[in-house]
Amino acid sequence: MVQLVKESKVKYLGLSLRLGHGSLSGGITSLNDLAANDFRRALHRYSPKNFPKNLEFVQEIKELETKKSVTITQVVLVWALSQGQDFIAIPRTRDLKYFEDNINGGGAQVTG
Repeated sequence: MVQLVKESKVKYLGLSLRLGHGSLSGGITSLNDLAANDFRRALHRYSPKNFPKNLEFVQEIKELETKKSVTITQVVLVWALSQGQDFIAIPRTRDLKYFEDNINGGGAQVTG
């Protein structure tokens, strides 16, 4: 997506950074956590082949969260904002605590 947006010279508007429908927040640790009729079962990232790779990625993000004293939301926002001016992140939340994470995420710096 990043390469496509930059090559096409178009903007990508991330209307809802929902943290992977629960996978980045650690809410889903097994495919068995999803109901049989859950729409996520149809998504490529939730296939039996890809899901373990995503769990490894989530673990790396969690380690970064601990090491840098930032939240997963802040890591996602920093990544989105670091992709250049062609990416516009508009996070979504209904909870004041997460709203504050979103606001603080724009100023977080996560390097190396």
